Amino acid sequence: MDPYYTDAIEKYFNCSQNPIFQNITYPKYHRQYKIVSTISPNRLYWKDCLNNIIVCQKKEVLVRFRYLTIENAEDFFYQQILLCVPAWSEQQLKGGYSNYKLRFQVEFLNEYQSLITNF
Repeated sequence: MDPYYTDAIEKYFNCSQNPIFQNITYPKYHRQYKIVSTISPNRLYWKDCLNNIIVCQKKEVLVRFRYLTIENAEDFFYQQILLCVPAWSEQQLKGGYSNYKLRFQVEFLNEYQSLITNF
């Protein structure tokens, strides 16, 4: 067993294949669920693709994000897509586009134009 936790994005991409996780976004996943090493009797749980035990949080937690601006280029657009698009992998997050900026620009045109105008 690896003594170190994988990063939060890897945990999200490997969340359970149960239908309740099918359309869950990155922030919602981390607000509502957590990975535990043991479970108490009669508690509802799921196993993720890494064989971790996932349970519901008793109270939603605050999820923090690194402050990025459009000047951070691809990292900024990656974060924006990760915040609002459910995905199981980097490729799915990219959505068939060559980069995250292009996907954001095409699928979130109004937001993109607002960013460019206010920059």
